[in-house]
Amino acid sequence: MKNLPLRALAAIALVAIFGSILYYAVPVTVLGLLVVVIAAIGIAAMIPIEKEASDHNDEGHGVGLFSASGRISFLLFTFVISLAAWWNVILHTSITTAVRSPWSVVNPFALVAFGVAVLCYMALLSHTKVQNNHLLSVLFPFAILFSALAMAAVIYPLGFGFDPFLHRATVTHIVEYGTIHPKPLYYIGQYAIELVLAMVGHIPLNLVDRFLLPVFASFAIVTSLVHSQKSKTAYFVILFLPLGAFITTTPQGVAYVFALCAILLSRLPQPANKFPLLIPLTLAVASTITHPIAGIPVLLYVVTNEILRHIPDHHTALRNLTLICSGITAACAIPLLFAVQSVRSGLSLSFNAAHFFDITRWKNLGLTSFFSNHFSTWYDGLYLVIDNILLIVIVLAIIGYAISRKRRKRGQVLLLLILPIIFSGAMFVSFLILNIGFDFDFLISYERSDYAVRALTLIHLFLLPLVAIALDVITTIRQRPLRITAYILLTLIGMANVYGAYPRHDSYARSAGFNVSIADFDAVAAIAAAGGDDDFIVLANQATSAAAVEAYGFKKYYHDNIFYYPIPTGGVLYEKFLTMVNDAPTRKTMIEAMDIAGIDRAFFAVSDYWWKSEEIIENAKREADDWFSVDNGAVTVFKFRAK
Repeated sequence: MKNLPLRALAAIALVAIFGSILYYAVPVTVLGLLVVVIAAIGIAAMIPIEKEASDHNDEGHGVGLFSASGRISFLLFTFVISLAAWWNVILHTSITTAVRSPWSVVNPFALVAFGVAVLCYMALLSHTKVQNNHLLSVLFPFAILFSALAMAAVIYPLGFGFDPFLHRATVTHIVEYGTIHPKPLYYIGQYAIELVLAMVGHIPLNLVDRFLLPVFASFAIVTSLVHSQKSKTAYFVILFLPLGAFITTTPQGVAYVFALCAILLSRLPQPANKFPLLIPLTLAVASTITHPIAGIPVLLYVVTNEILRHIPDHHTALRNLTLICSGITAACAIPLLFAVQSVRSGLSLSFNAAHFFDITRWKNLGLTSFFSNHFSTWYDGLYLVIDNILLIVIVLAIIGYAISRKRRKRGQVLLLLILPIIFSGAMFVSFLILNIGFDFDFLISYERSDYAVRALTLIHLFLLPLVAIALDVITTIRQRPLRITAYILLTLIGMANVYGAYPRHDSYARSAGFNVSIADFDAVAAIAAAGGDDDFIVLANQATSAAAVEAYGFKKYYHDNIFYYPIPTGGVLYEKFLTMVNDAPTRKTMIEAMDIAGIDRAFFAVSDYWWKSEEIIENAKREADDWFSVDNGAVTVFKFRAK
């Protein structure tokens, strides 16, 4: 039974792969998805995995644990009460108005309850009886990780972020029509899983999309840790995850989960692997078809890992050559992927090697500072971790490598420990190439570094196995005062990491985005009623555009493939919207937008939270043919006709 979660993880990856093949081959139907599910479960059940060893320590620890020790019972009780207090805050919060940060509604001091639960978890794992109880040792990290990731899914019933609305609309379209055109070359891994849950499982798609990534990430990562780490204290690595990547369900996030699981399961700290290449390779392929930015480097990693295992120790030159070639290939893979995609899609992506000699670009890399002192102990402590979480991970990874090198001085095992470092370095080179050498002119200015940042996330993921080694040693120090100090520091890091995973708007960080609100849905409904059957376009912000996609799907396109709302944000309509709100809301700009789409009617929507919204609204009233507002002025809509 211990291998059942691992087989379930393999089955999910196979659903993503087989579902993608089905999507490209024929229209998606319930029957086809049923075949996919049956095939995935059948193959996953037949994957050869090391026979489950009988563990005498597992016997009799289900109920007797609670009576074994008063201290254990107290810690268990406190753990449950603390997580219940955390969830009590979350479950009683519902954000349907526009806010910049969930922490403006959820009191950040609720993290104290989360921290107490983490501290109890660490204290419990110091007891052999708890470590030997397989069920509890798995449920603890799952409960903590899910509690950290699921906050947005619960408190934002209308949805959180921007991209999830687009992907959910795509899946909705596939459910209705069996396919969508043009067919994307990726993303389908996530879509296949959602289609199975929605069409076969009959779970509402909105619910599936909101909770898929938090549930899947919690299950998959904990399962991978269980099967790749001998010591359960290594599970503390969940406190160092890039949590922000696993909160909202997007193909990139799902691909990161598959990628991390492939990394964990392909390189074990033990001398011998417990199962063949098949499972990590399956996960890496699932990651690639879901999002190649995450999948391709990890696929290279898994293949290189397996090659190194089959090179004898005395072939030093061949092993070194393999490491060098794999590192260079990984460093170039993502930039080449962007180059190919730009040629294929006609995006205005350019590369200039001279940029590497531009000191300004090096200064604007966006790497976080080491320390910021605003004379607030609470927030200074939080941001000391938030701004340096990757640096902390790098330091711990170096410690983990040094510990492993001391224990195992030579051979294949040491090479497999070097591999994460090689690939992390390759991802940093990719980050530099993307951030300095490339110009993402098709994106608006403040989103042009987003793709490069994904390479930093991959550095984070590649180093986590080494971090787990370091944490296993740090948290098992024999000197009790030092061990308790380590527990407290790790707990504080976990609390800060959760706070930093969500948008923040405080004296240290300024979130520029707002969530989709009821006012956005009311505005798009009012615009649809005012537009009737006529052709029209709408200039609006991301939240209002997301609400339109959620409510009406991909309803209208005009010539040159212009969607009637500004999506994506790097499109020409969004540029016109920014001109209206940042420069001046003129009739001339609206007519230019109408000419781009080839129509003669348009709407301009302004939310009341926009910078200088009152001034924009007053100026737009003088230019527009007519106007109206919804939800007591939360959104003001202006009508324009070409004359």
